Amino acid sequence: MNFLKPTLLTLLFTGLLSCENDVDINAEYTEVTSVIGLIDVRTDTQFVKITKTFLDDDQNALQLVNHPDRIYFDSLDVKLVRTSTRDEIVLNKILLPKEPGLFTQTRNEAYFTSEKLTANAAYELVINKPGSKVITTASAIPTNGAVLTKPRPGASGRGSLTLIDIQNNIIDNSRLEFLTSTNVGEYDITLRFNYVEITNNIDSVDKFFDLPLTTFRNTTLEEGKQDIYIFDGNRFFNAFLSTIPTTALPRKELYRFMPLGNVEIIIQSADGEYALYRDVNGPIDGLAQTRPEFTNITNGIGLFASRTLRTWKLDFNVKTINYIINNYGSTGGMINDFSKYRGFYFRGT
Repeated sequence: MNFLKPTLLTLLFTGLLSCENDVDINAEYTEVTSVIGLIDVRTDTQFVKITKTFLDDDQNALQLVNHPDRIYFDSLDVKLVRTSTRDEIVLNKILLPKEPGLFTQTRNEAYFTSEKLTANAAYELVINKPGSKVITTASAIPTNGAVLTKPRPGASGRGSLTLIDIQNNIIDNSRLEFLTSTNVGEYDITLRFNYVEITNNIDSVDKFFDLPLTTFRNTTLEEGKQDIYIFDGNRFFNAFLSTIPTTALPRKELYRFMPLGNVEIIIQSADGEYALYRDVNGPIDGLAQTRPEFTNITNGIGLFASRTLRTWKLDFNVKTINYIINNYGSTGGMINDFSKYRGFYFRGT
């Protein structure tokens, strides 16, 4: 018995050494359809990006992304179906230019339609793979976005934005008001200042800078929700001074106000699905480092949702324009402070 114990141990040990040590860590591969589509009723063309997941035991992901056949389906039937009427819109394949990056530039496929969509009408995306019984679907209701209600348009059809009071001081409580339309989950507000740069004393180039203001959430998707933003004029002037360089030649006309629409309020709205997707897939900022998965695609992954961009043109009022010209223009009161000069002037239509 004492002789058998070490003999059995030796045989067991030899058997273990002779076993294969390759372990397959990949589960059985299943191809999954990946969809990204953001429809916008205010654009003339809708695009949907459709790709597929990929896996190969013999190649890593960095190699596989350079093979178009691993990313794109050979053939798909794609359509939008308006839920209320069952009208169908066929989406056709298109090849789009692509900037250099990780994924192949050989093919950059998307599906598109130039058919006009109707706001607040539900649409179903239907993706059929020939030869497969699996149909990938998703639904979205295109939103008209949020609207600017104050400043209200004047006789010119544009509102007037006032940043300077009658005592010639910067106003820190200018009021902007907004109203949501159907199915708005959140929207971003940006102020854009439009101006003209004069080059060679003759030529001119239209320019602008953007100042992000705030984001409003509408978690209940309430229609007609009013939001108010109190705009501190100092934010504009800080951005103005940091963006537009000084000139070493005071009293030289370098920048001109746009005579019409020198200010724009840009509103980018998203529906509830997009807002939720962005929140779930955004940066992890809490103690819990696990991330839940979110997709609204049936038999696939990704997102099919709605967003829209709307712009309201405004004009700075005369008091605000005169303040900029007097303090940062080509003429004005600060003759000895050359660091203030930007060469701004105003010439009407």
